[in-house]
Amino acid sequence: MSSKNRLADIAREHLPADVARQWTDLLKPAVRLAHAADGDAIVGHLGGEAALPPDTPWPVWDGHGPLSLWLTLDCAALPTAELALPESGRLLFFLFDGQLCESSSPYIGDDDPDSRGAHQVVHVPEGTPTRPRPGPAALHHQIEAEPLTASVIWTAPQYPTDLEDWHVRFGEPDEATSRALHGGEFEDTLDLWGRATHQVGGHPFAPQTPVEEDLAAHVVFAGTDRSAAELRREVARWRLLLQFMPDHRTRLWCGDTYYLYWFITAEDLAARRWDRARLLAQDT
Repeated sequence: MSSKNRLADIAREHLPADVARQWTDLLKPAVRLAHAADGDAIVGHLGGEAALPPDTPWPVWDGHGPLSLWLTLDCAALPTAELALPESGRLLFFLFDGQLCESSSPYIGDDDPDSRGAHQVVHVPEGTPTRPRPGPAALHHQIEAEPLTASVIWTAPQYPTDLEDWHVRFGEPDEATSRALHGGEFEDTLDLWGRATHQVGGHPFAPQTPVEEDLAAHVVFAGTDRSAAELRREVARWRLLLQFMPDHRTRLWCGDTYYLYWFITAEDLAARRWDRARLLAQDT
């Protein structure tokens, strides 16, 4: 059974028929990333060496030190889903993972203006001469590449009635609709089925606060007062570029701790302005 069919079944089992249809209409495809087994098609890797052009400097967070290579994606190898990524080349995600800190690691999300240099997304076009290289020697914890494989899944909105798409298509939700969607057996069944996964595109899943609302409220609007409608419209502009969930199989430094969410607007994605990607982070 496909993930879309399973989600639709859960909705039909636990929601009124009209609400189930509305909720199912909001499902989005995503590319799920998982540790590769022998024989799996490889679409990227966690850690490892960075295949960068020889004249491209290693990314650094000024005042803190070099970033670690967190994840690499081979765009040509990824299955097609919702997100309009480049058809070729590689996307490299760099992150200040805290291994250079003597005590506690600084917060790394873009909702803190002082942390705007804590990550970087780099696209290396196909055909660009590159040289695989390890990180700077200051990074004492560098791991061998952990291969990733991929599959297409369907993802559900965590807070559906907060989406602009819901309000445009279905109007203001009434109390009964909100009560059916939030809490109770429906959400419990979704959590048991499993929504936390590494993924490209689709709806994010965050265990703490709504990460898309945090993006709009604290990154775009910098904490200034905005109406719920303004926040919804701003959230609608953004796409989930990469979601990373705590992973007990990886040897990445703090890889079993971070919930990471890279976002980019639809306009910046189309224009390939990777420097405008934004990161939010939560921890366990």
